[in-house]
Amino acid sequence: MKKINIIFSFIFFSFTQHILAQTIGNTFVHSYSPVAYEAGGQNWDAVQDDRGILYFANTEGVLVFDQSFWKLIKLPNSETVRGLTVSGDGKVYVLGDENFGFLSKKSDSQEPQFNNLVELLPADLRRTRVTKLHGTKEGLFIFVGNKILKFANEKVTEVEWENKEDEKGRFANFNELEDELYFSYTDERRRTKFFQLSTGEISSLNNLGRISTSSRQFVIRGDKANELIFLSSKGAKIYNLETEQTQTLFGAFSRNFVEKGISSVVKLSHGLIGLGTRTSGVFIINTKGETLRNINRQANLYDNEVNGFFIDQQKGVWTLLGNGLSRIDLFSPFTFWYDEVGGWVTDILPDGDDLYVASLGLYKKTPTGFTNVDGIPQNEQVWFVEKLNLGEEEKVIVGTSANAYTISEGNVQAFSMKNKPTSGAYQSFYQSRIRPERFILGGNRFIDVYEIKDGKIKFISRMVNRNIDHIRSMQEDNDGVLWISCYNKGFYKTENFDLSAKELASKKDFVAEHMNQDNGLPGVYGNRLHYYHGGLIYSTGKGIYTYKKESNTFEPDPRFAKLFEERNASAEVLWHNSNDAEDNELIVSAVKNKEQAIAILFEGSEGSYWYDIPFKRLPVFEVEVLAKSDDDVIWVGGSGGLFKYNPVVERDFGAEFKTLLRSVEVGKDSIIYSGLDFINSDSVNAQEASFSQLGTKIDFSSNDIAFKYSAPFYDINQVGNFYQYTLEGFDDKWSEWTTQTYQRFTNLNPGNYSFKVRSKNVYGTISEEASYDFTVSAPWFFNVWSIILYVATLSVGVLGVIRWNSKRLNEKNKELESVVTARTKEIAESKIEIEKAYENIHALSVIGQKITSTLEMTELNKIIFEHISKLMDVSTFGVGVVNEQIKKLEFRGFIENQKVFDYQGINLSSGNNFSINCYNNKEIILIDDLEAEYPKLFDGKTITVDANTPLSLIYVPLILDGRVAGIMTVQSRKKNAFSEKEKSLLENLASYVTIALSNIFSYNVIKEKNSMITDSIHYAENIQAAFLPSKSYLSEIFHNHFLIYKPKDIVSGDFYWFSHQKEKLYVAVVDCTGHGVPGAFMSMVGTAILNDVVKSSAQVTPGDILLKLHKGIRKSFNQYETNNQDGMDISLCCIEPTDDLRLKVTFAGAKLPLYGIRKGEFFEIRGDNKSIGGYQKEKERFYTDQELILDGGDVIYLASDGFAGQNNANRKKYGSVKFKQLLQDNAHLPMSEQGILIENELESYMEGVSQRDDITVFGIKL
Repeated sequence: MKKINIIFSFIFFSFTQHILAQTIGNTFVHSYSPVAYEAGGQNWDAVQDDRGILYFANTEGVLVFDQSFWKLIKLPNSETVRGLTVSGDGKVYVLGDENFGFLSKKSDSQEPQFNNLVELLPADLRRTRVTKLHGTKEGLFIFVGNKILKFANEKVTEVEWENKEDEKGRFANFNELEDELYFSYTDERRRTKFFQLSTGEISSLNNLGRISTSSRQFVIRGDKANELIFLSSKGAKIYNLETEQTQTLFGAFSRNFVEKGISSVVKLSHGLIGLGTRTSGVFIINTKGETLRNINRQANLYDNEVNGFFIDQQKGVWTLLGNGLSRIDLFSPFTFWYDEVGGWVTDILPDGDDLYVASLGLYKKTPTGFTNVDGIPQNEQVWFVEKLNLGEEEKVIVGTSANAYTISEGNVQAFSMKNKPTSGAYQSFYQSRIRPERFILGGNRFIDVYEIKDGKIKFISRMVNRNIDHIRSMQEDNDGVLWISCYNKGFYKTENFDLSAKELASKKDFVAEHMNQDNGLPGVYGNRLHYYHGGLIYSTGKGIYTYKKESNTFEPDPRFAKLFEERNASAEVLWHNSNDAEDNELIVSAVKNKEQAIAILFEGSEGSYWYDIPFKRLPVFEVEVLAKSDDDVIWVGGSGGLFKYNPVVERDFGAEFKTLLRSVEVGKDSIIYSGLDFINSDSVNAQEASFSQLGTKIDFSSNDIAFKYSAPFYDINQVGNFYQYTLEGFDDKWSEWTTQTYQRFTNLNPGNYSFKVRSKNVYGTISEEASYDFTVSAPWFFNVWSIILYVATLSVGVLGVIRWNSKRLNEKNKELESVVTARTKEIAESKIEIEKAYENIHALSVIGQKITSTLEMTELNKIIFEHISKLMDVSTFGVGVVNEQIKKLEFRGFIENQKVFDYQGINLSSGNNFSINCYNNKEIILIDDLEAEYPKLFDGKTITVDANTPLSLIYVPLILDGRVAGIMTVQSRKKNAFSEKEKSLLENLASYVTIALSNIFSYNVIKEKNSMITDSIHYAENIQAAFLPSKSYLSEIFHNHFLIYKPKDIVSGDFYWFSHQKEKLYVAVVDCTGHGVPGAFMSMVGTAILNDVVKSSAQVTPGDILLKLHKGIRKSFNQYETNNQDGMDISLCCIEPTDDLRLKVTFAGAKLPLYGIRKGEFFEIRGDNKSIGGYQKEKERFYTDQELILDGGDVIYLASDGFAGQNNANRKKYGSVKFKQLLQDNAHLPMSEQGILIENELESYMEGVSQRDDITVFGIKL
């Protein structure tokens, strides 16, 4: 998603390093370059007013920032601003190199201005440099030369303090701590002392000992309210303000550290301190003086020169840099790791004080970070890491793309049991609750069963089921039945494995019932199994479901159904402490209203609760696993790496904030409100001005009004803050939430209007509203006298028309009265009959519509029975279908006395049977009294009846293509229940039932054929997959990449290819003619030719490869002698290192381009306009090699044309221009996030329409 709040700015969104306690992690940072804010590079100081607006002291003036818009206010002669402060009356005071003053709005315009106060100084001090301004409730304190002055009530007075009479002293070491100021003063005798300025009074700090004048002294708050920490290159000490005693905290820094030049200090949480340096960025240290982390340019700080820190209202730490600004979230409860844990995280295991993380390799947490676990190859994708109970001890069990391993006391042992198959990627693990000595490892289409005996692991059996792909999770229900979830096939309910080891060893396959939408599941993608409070729960695309054994169906879990329904949320990944039966907490990863959400669910006595506010701060990525450790820390893993949420770190997620109107513009260039909220030209107030005072009247001829607005809430994710507005008097409805910060209205009607806007931050908190009232004046032709004239003229005309029309109507009414009287009598007599007939016709139509759309016999019986029961008395109903193969009339779902029978079959040769008589004679049978009429129909035979025997019966033949395809019967326990009316209705209904039977017959034939075809295509899918590089292999070669590979059908005409030749890496994306099976066949031929070309040639360029591929395709498909024109388009790169440690990329393309980002700039290189294979009109074919030199961190993208060619519901293609813009907009993000956002954009664009072509996008960060 693209951030649009800041116009003409380039914002780097990244993550930088941070420490909490003893574990190193990363946290969020936003950086702003001088290009973004359009001012000088160096920033020296910052303040924030009560509205939340930030002011930065910049080399070119005062930078004003409200999260959406930047504004630069210049001082006289464009002098550098060195300091800022806000006084108790809300004024923002500015200290420049030569002048000082405050900001206000010009009295005759909406422009800001700087009000110089130098002239208020005593004459002898006006040319003396002011070194510090400090604003308080008591006034503005001015440090000039060796004097301290106070500016209050428009007067400047000298402050009384103990060194007032000293003439040659100097100030230094200014440290502002909220409203207090600490500073040192060195008198004429070179004695240095520290002072405190608080509540307008200056007092000395005694017993600090000798204060060095050769090193900068910093003061920050201690952990206790009455303590200060004094820090310099010489070390740090604690000073108690009450006892005036000091205590050493730590000794001097090393010489190497001192040379970096400490420039600023900030107090962080958990006893940590941030140090800014002149040359090496930010250092995080503990109270022992130990360096825990260095945050510099390599760690994504925008610049290494730090001039200062400022903490905003949301506890964001702004670093004021020698070049730019960075906001670091050093007080966040979140930290994260990516490269340190191998990238994409697939599983997490908190194990007491240990933490294991599965990705490409297995990682373990140490006191300083994460380390790879030796013994598990880093080129193996680890799918799970779990606890294995061996009885006497517990071990860690790990499943990878090649084997399984156990870990105990640091020792790693691979599975190498007797009779164990050598092949198998293990993707899931389950240890039986019923038989704890047995556990199962799940792979692709198989499960391996193991048993534990005397602490040893023994392989029992491998059992195969070729329908079950990629087993994600396994659980047993309370009956011992093993359930399996697959990545994209829903659930499978298998047989009971409570067998002996000998019995299991003889099994080579297992039976599983596929559970999908037919069983009530809302979908089959992303389902998982979990054990919760004594039973299984099932995560689905519509939330948490439970299973009903009686009906073999799923339904929403009533404990959580309301939570998911209200939020339109899925349940993707769950965590629950299944070892604690009293634990009512669930952690869920969901998609809520099409947005990612992570939430804590709690089942309480008064209902269940959903809490997701803190997790809204996380970036968008694919969540694979959730976990919680014993210290209540929540761990989240997936494509974005590993995230840690520490609830101990307090954060006010519901803090109030404001939405501010930043400008109101009438016409194209007339600003009537600038958002400065200055009351007059010589004062500035930080409170919101009354917009009722600021409302204005707009002339009708120029009623074009535009509003800019912003929310000064700086704790944002990739998207930023959202806004909602309304214009009362025009449309009282609030708009949809949007990131847009500008709204224009034109051609408004005369009247009174009130524009209102509010914002919503990343945590979902909605701000106070901002409003602006205005009036659009009426034009001259809408004034009062004009309207009176219009009304008078119209009234006279209307009155005349009314009188003439009234006379005409009276005459006409007399004629109609006699006609109406006669007609009314006729209508009344036929009304009842017509209404009854209409009801029957309508009912028949409704039944017909429903039954002709059903494709299942039991459902057909149910629908007909429900509807005809409302039209006649029915106790028994059924539709029988003729089975010519076994010569039977088969009833399925036959209903008799409220009971449903699965199956009843009657031989077509049976006698004394009404159904068979109807079949043989092809005529309707109507019986009014069974007991009386039975002997007449069956040669005098009698029938015994009781209270449940139907006495009235109708049998209707269902004739299809001239033959009887079935029989429909309706029966009642009452005599004479049916008349000719019911007989006629059922005869008409039979036409619809016959159509429904035809549909069902056709559907079953198509379903059987489709199943056979689909099975064949799935087999082709497996063959094609074997030709493609695996994801784990790609991750091994390209550590930072994403791949979007979406076949239109099961198999694809697109494919991606990789090979290498010594130090050269070849990578390609190929788009073959067609899609589906023909395209897949082409792709396999193309892959084989590409592999052969690279292996058979020692030195080959991409252009050479394409030429040989072209010739190979033409030869393989005999295109030299036939009209076959099949071929492919391709984008192919060769990547190799240069002598100066850069990368040379050689590209050749056939109708496909290469996109990329080089030094932050987007580029496109087009391939030749010639396909591979097909018709060749030129005598000699060649493909052009194009070279470019790239650096590490640059990005290349290869893509087929499927993404750009995808249409939306309006049949509009996405287009290559928009696709390239999409790549540019997301290029600054980590590659995994790019892949997710690009795929989300595709899904959003094609919502409601099917995919029209195969789609492949391959992004690689070099």
